[in-house]
Amino acid sequence: MTNHYGLPGLKENALTMKSLGDAMRLRNHLIAHLEEADSDCCKLKRPLLAFVVAGGGFAGVETIAGIKRFRPRCAAILPQADPRHASDRPCTFWPGHLARIGQKLGAYAQRKLMDRKVEVRLKTKVEGFSGGGGPA
Repeated sequence: MTNHYGLPGLKENALTMKSLGDAMRLRNHLIAHLEEADSDCCKLKRPLLAFVVAGGGFAGVETIAGIKRFRPRCAAILPQADPRHASDRPCTFWPGHLARIGQKLGAYAQRKLMDRKVEVRLKTKVEGFSGGGGPA
């Protein structure tokens, strides 16, 4: 069961990453956003192409890495949904979350994400989520 820490809107609006069903729901969500951004009538592409992953544990790191691998592969079939129009913005990735594998490996994971143009925000706290436009 996911701990939403009592934060407003998380339980109702956030996608979790605990099961294969969650991964499929996230994939479908990504595809829907990319398809909408690829539409000729889409005027606001940036909000559709910016994905926020809150949580710097194993699931959060693997999720943002998966999004980074997935989006460019869609660019050939959805050219107007170019991932360069937005950046991945994880709200939290703190090597301390990866304490079980050691601080050195956590720092390595952080560097690799930053090398891949993921904006890493250290010691950042999510206060809520409205369901659109990023964290509250």
